[in-house]
Amino acid sequence: MSSTANGMMINSSRAILYASADEDWRDMAAAVAKQTRDAINEARGR
Repeated sequence: MSSTANGMMINSSRAILYASADEDWRDMAAAVAKQTRDAINEARGR
């Protein structure tokens, strides 16, 4: 946490782990991780 108390702890492991059960699981896990990152950054105003 920073001195401005803007810290966050977000658990998105389940969404990433279960993104796909097919052969494309690597690509789908990466896509979900990027979507999560983008949503967090948008909420933070970045």
